[in-house]
Amino acid sequence: FPGVYSRMSEIFPWLRETICEKSQAAPAYLSCSDINVPIAVVPSSPEPPPSLSPGLLTFYIRTDFTPEDTGWELRTVPDNRIVASRPMGYYKQQQAEIFEREIVEPGFYRLVIYDQDRDGFQGIMAVYKGQSTAKTDLLVFEPGFSSKSSDSVTHGFHVGDNPPNVLTLDVKFDSNPTQFAWIVTNKEDKLQLGFRWFGFYTEAFESIREIIPIYGSERGLQEYELLIYDNKGDGLCCAFGMGSYALYLGESANASNQIISGAKYESDESYVFQIDASGALVSSSNPPPNMGTLSFGPGGPAPTPTMVTNPVPESNGYGGSDNVSFPTGNIGNSGTSTTTSDTIDPSSAMSPSGSVMVEPGFSYLTLTTFAFAVLILFR
Repeated sequence: FPGVYSRMSEIFPWLRETICEKSQAAPAYLSCSDINVPIAVVPSSPEPPPSLSPGLLTFYIRTDFTPEDTGWELRTVPDNRIVASRPMGYYKQQQAEIFEREIVEPGFYRLVIYDQDRDGFQGIMAVYKGQSTAKTDLLVFEPGFSSKSSDSVTHGFHVGDNPPNVLTLDVKFDSNPTQFAWIVTNKEDKLQLGFRWFGFYTEAFESIREIIPIYGSERGLQEYELLIYDNKGDGLCCAFGMGSYALYLGESANASNQIISGAKYESDESYVFQIDASGALVSSSNPPPNMGTLSFGPGGPAPTPTMVTNPVPESNGYGGSDNVSFPTGNIGNSGTSTTTSDTIDPSSAMSPSGSVMVEPGFSYLTLTTFAFAVLILFR
């Protein structure tokens, strides 16, 4: 009888990837666990066992209403080599929750998230180390951005257990932690290496510690900027509690390695400092104020450092997502390890890309002969 013969070996890689991606019960001989394909799961699914690969990353993507506009690239720092990407048009399903995995080498990376129509990304993207989605394993969180970001936003983070150097940010909140946000940026390559935006913190009067990996001796002298925001213009102290913050060089928090501390400010303040190739603090825009900001009580010291101001950006429509269920309730951003509670209300967590739904904030800079107010859109 007539027969049809076909050679399938040439297209076996495509068949394997497609079957593994689409099938809920793929044959064992395909070894689907050995390849990286998008795996659509619900957040309540049991966590897989811990990864043995130190460079394994888990990407969590929640698409918006135009998923085909979204794409991303993961690039090495500083040589800017693409090691993983998803082109625009790759994602098809609206408001879908997707987990994807990639394996990379230890080092610093730049995540670029694209929006083809430049009308904003109303979804969420997070990156975790390993296969866990625990908050302690969070590396990057993008809570959505508006059209003011044009076609992309960028975040930096470090992969691996031994970064060349770190900053430690300690914060004690007042009664309104959702109003607090901060960014650490490397001024040389303009890459955000640490980031927490409005709505990330939710526990009133809580004390948290953030560990922020930064560059080491191979990059030479580097300049960094710490930006602190309050979207109600009342700072961390003292109308609604005795809150404060302090930034340290290294993992320990003591007077010898403190870079800056503060508590009383209005909408924002910033601090620029340099770290040399040996990892030592060599200069800053102003000397650190008096110690003790994390423990003062009523009537105690309330440092008010003089800062260069960068007003909180205006609201510009939608940013972030409402009523979203996240994997184990853990979300965050930018290569930073957080020691805090495990739940976040994403309805107010929005990117500093022009989609911050806050009242416009003003900061006043007094000069010797006149005073003026400046309002700057953040990006």
